[in-house]
Amino acid sequence: MNVSADEWRTAAAAVRANGSAWFAMLTAVDDPDAGVVEVVLIVGEPGAQQQLRCAVDRSAPVLASVADLWPGAAFAEREVHEMFGVDFAGNCDMRPLLLPTDVETPPLRRDAGLSRRAATEWPGAVEPGDAAKARRRPVVSLGADSEKWAVEL
Repeated sequence: MNVSADEWRTAAAAVRANGSAWFAMLTAVDDPDAGVVEVVLIVGEPGAQQQLRCAVDRSAPVLASVADLWPGAAFAEREVHEMFGVDFAGNCDMRPLLLPTDVETPPLRRDAGLSRRAATEWPGAVEPGDAAKARRRPVVSLGADSEKWAVEL
């Protein structure tokens, strides 16, 4: 079910009141073309799960916390905050899990630069995708007829 940011908390509380006591997952997906970060909450017993989705503005992504409804969501909210930059109002523990505090752009946002990749020399003879220069040793699988088996490079 898609809900707005204003309806997020109310919809989550209604799902919880209807018996979805099992927390499965809370994550996000960055969509820079639409200018939103979509937060996804999945709750309920396996086989009878419900999903809430909410698109929040990328420039100021804020949602109400659902950690008091599902205590397991507290850790997932911290992770989404750190990796996507979404703030969860009402969650008092937004300490970083893995990253230093001086990270400017959340790393799982699509506009986050891959500075380590840009600064690291590629260890192979060619860049990935440059198939014209790639050299691979063909490997015949067990039981294959070597007379009829061939690899074109």
